[in-house]
Amino acid sequence: MLRSFDYAAFNVLQQDNTLFRPEERLALEPWADRWSFYASQYFLDSYFAKTGGSNIVPADPKQREHLMRAYLMNKAVYELNYELNNRPDWASIPLRGIMKILES
Repeated sequence: MLRSFDYAAFNVLQQDNTLFRPEERLALEPWADRWSFYASQYFLDSYFAKTGGSNIVPADPKQREHLMRAYLMNKAVYELNYELNNRPDWASIPLRGIMKILES
């Protein structure tokens, strides 16, 4: 789900459309990134509130963080492979996700 927020935020910037001029794309990227971050954070907060006390996710926040980063990296690498084979113009979306994981 978290990777889907990146796609929702950045897909619209990838497309040729009449919502904005191409030169405005760089100015809009930080806003798309913020939206994806906050949507993801809200999703995670809600998910952990509902699953708290169960064995679905680790109780320790550090363990959850490591597990989530591993799953996100796995998913982003899979997406990159898919995009390079099917929609090369979209490869920047999973690449952006991989870079965020590596930087954090």
